[in-house]
Amino acid sequence: MFNLVSTDKNFYEDFIWTLTQVNCACGDPRNAQLTIFDTSKGRWQRYAECYLLITMEGFGSISVLDMCSDMSNESFVVPIALTSRQKYVFIEEYIMDFPDIPKYYLGLHRNKQNQWVWLDYDGSEFPLGNYTHWAPGYSANSPGQCVAAISQNGTGSNLFNNDYRWVPTSCYSENASNFCQSLACDADYKGCQSDIPPPKKLQKRRKIKSRPKKRVIHKNTLKTAQKH
Repeated sequence: MFNLVSTDKNFYEDFIWTLTQVNCACGDPRNAQLTIFDTSKGRWQRYAECYLLITMEGFGSISVLDMCSDMSNESFVVPIALTSRQKYVFIEEYIMDFPDIPKYYLGLHRNKQNQWVWLDYDGSEFPLGNYTHWAPGYSANSPGQCVAAISQNGTGSNLFNNDYRWVPTSCYSENASNFCQSLACDADYKGCQSDIPPPKKLQKRRKIKSRPKKRVIHKNTLKTAQKH
């Protein structure tokens, strides 16, 4: 909900901000849109990132890094990049609806240079950065090629204080859950309309060798619309 008053000294600034918010939305209603409270402005801010939790069974020959691209013909769907504490808190709120999921995979992985990197929408890589959330006893020096966020409290218990921490692991798992991240629609990207292709810089194709036996999409129930 946006409340603008024409006599407000910041009316023009707030009006432009409102337009950017109205035109920034996830095309798939199952997605949760990244929404963070701006303490300096005292309002909720929507960002152009959409998240969807999926579980796949029987695809042990496929890397978890290809899990999101396998569920879509769109090349701009990638495993989630948890690059800030704010994103982590948002995802923790999201996953509270699914207490029986003990872990989920991130887009964090070691590249050919053995460096920890995230996947960007165009398939390029960017470095780990300053934010990390390693589990006790683990660090960037621990062995493993990919990273799973593992519940520190088990499943179904202590739901409202269930901390998922990072553990380096294999990139292959017979049954795995993953948060997929995609672009929201805004003035620059109108991919919500199926007849409009993504920008050329985001067009990329991955070769998938095999298909999962079963895929489950966990519908988002976060009422983020009430925050605006």
